[in-house]
Amino acid sequence: MDVILKKIKTAPKAPFFLGVLVLVALIGGGGTFLKNKSGNTPDPNLTSAISSGLRTTDPIKARNYWAERIDAVGAKRAYEEFKETYYKEHFGIQHTLAHVMGELLYEKESVQGLTVCDATFAFGCYHSFFGRVLSEHGIAIIPELDKACVEKFGPLGTGCQHGIGHGLREFMGSEKLVDALEACILTTQLKDLFGCTSGIFMENNVPIVISADKPAYTEPRTLNPNNPYEPCNTIVPEQFRNSCYYEMAQWWNQVFNRNWEKMGRLCEEVGNEEYTKSCYFGIGNITAPSSQYEVEATINKCKQMPSREAEVTCRSGASWSFFAEPIARDKSPEICKGLGAEIEQKCAKESDLIGNGEKFIQ
Repeated sequence: MDVILKKIKTAPKAPFFLGVLVLVALIGGGGTFLKNKSGNTPDPNLTSAISSGLRTTDPIKARNYWAERIDAVGAKRAYEEFKETYYKEHFGIQHTLAHVMGELLYEKESVQGLTVCDATFAFGCYHSFFGRVLSEHGIAIIPELDKACVEKFGPLGTGCQHGIGHGLREFMGSEKLVDALEACILTTQLKDLFGCTSGIFMENNVPIVISADKPAYTEPRTLNPNNPYEPCNTIVPEQFRNSCYYEMAQWWNQVFNRNWEKMGRLCEEVGNEEYTKSCYFGIGNITAPSSQYEVEATINKCKQMPSREAEVTCRSGASWSFFAEPIARDKSPEICKGLGAEIEQKCAKESDLIGNGEKFIQ
């Protein structure tokens, strides 16, 4: 029986949608800048509004200009204009200025400014926003931030909490990874994979480096060739390990030069059935953006997994990734096609990674 994509009346923000743009940039390998929020040309409704705006890359001048724009048109509108203004700039400039916007949103909107931030320009808005919040209030304010996320995006919209994780990891640093993860307990966390912990692990695996003498840039953490699973199998507490293994594929994709067979073998050799499955789901999640959301290319990558069962799990993760990207959502069921009716059904059901049963119906 075919599995039909359900049109959710009030579609929740997908748990990993806010991470898709940065994934495309990081795993694509060829781009020098991140695209705007949709990956397309600027919104014509905004272009005219910003055509005479200050397109400076100087952080101080930019701060003054965007502070005035927030006052003039509101935080949400100003942030959309900001993204359209800098979407063609070099990544380092984009991310640095996104930090500026994050601070401004906190100053102008307080906690509610968190719901204006998004993943654009490698989560720079979240980084500085959350850094300011923590420096002033400590982790005790995290439940209030989580509440703002839920009120804005609903209980399934964990992309906002994912952003909290990015900011939390950057603020606390790699030496306090476990402390950062434990702070995530104060947020809404779905099925151990998404939300705050996934943001922490993404930021830990491919952190943004900012220095005084050069633009911001990404630098994958160093691989220990004797233990490619660190820190999942070492310091990460058991309750966070599914999320850790789910996020490993993005990092492996870079340090192993996009070797899908090797990544599949690494998942196979994790030594724990549950974590292995999370690992394959994670590989599936990055196959979609790394294949520009082309169905055949995505399936071919999953076919490089070490077994049929692993391929199906990879396809399930990829199907979810398609569903999480609005422009690719209609193609989500195609990822599970060609496996035979029974296995297709299993693939489709397991692709509902939120686990609330709303993605697919019989």
